[in-house]
Amino acid sequence: MYNYFNTEDNALKWWRRNNYGWLWLLGDKPASGYKYVGRPNSWYDEKNNYFKHGDNKLTIKDNLFEILAFGVRPRSDALGAEEKDVGHFTSVSLKGIDDTFNTNSSAHSKQFRSNIAEEWGYWEKVFGDFGLGAKKNETPD
Repeated sequence: MYNYFNTEDNALKWWRRNNYGWLWLLGDKPASGYKYVGRPNSWYDEKNNYFKHGDNKLTIKDNLFEILAFGVRPRSDALGAEEKDVGHFTSVSLKGIDDTFNTNSSAHSKQFRSNIAEEWGYWEKVFGDFGLGAKKNETPD
């Protein structure tokens, strides 16, 4: 399996800013008004460990997305934002394939938003990594 990544991705920069505010000097999670009640390293249970917003108790069942957005710190970076060779994953830098994978907003998901001819270097790498064997001037049988 492969982890294709771009450490300079503009869209993922905003994900980092929201989820790792302390790195950007913008505060930390939990966000203002949110609080975790209980032991920080204990497993979540609604009786002894839970989130609050103001006086309201938040539950995983009813408030999951609010808890994830405002209360819980992520334990990893966004998928595709960092180089990580973990387990069976091999990391591949998108900049190593094509230097137009950069900080420009147009570079985020450009392999899907552009046309296959312009992004052939990317697709040729993917086909090769997955053992599909497609070549630029080759036509399928």
